[in-house]
Amino acid sequence: MITRKMIKQGIECGAITFIDQGGTVCSIGDYWFYFGGLTAEEMNPAEYLEAIPMEDIIGDVYTTLEDFRNHADFLDEYKYYEAYLKENFSISG
Repeated sequence: MITRKMIKQGIECGAITFIDQGGTVCSIGDYWFYFGGLTAEEMNPAEYLEAIPMEDIIGDVYTTLEDFRNHADFLDEYKYYEAYLKENFSISG
């Protein structure tokens, strides 16, 4: 299970990044996803990271990943993110 602590560690070590896809999205490994609602979608990553407190960003990423975990159509994607963080960066909950 991906925890808020894992997300924080992932951001700090660069395993989780925020990239521009016509707005800010969260990138983990080879995939990315929308996570911060309209606010993130209307800002580039630099603007978003400056404007939004890190704890809020961590919370938004966590909430999105929890939605993936609890929805059968996105469970494989969730498992990929979890494995990527644990295996490639020794990030733990």
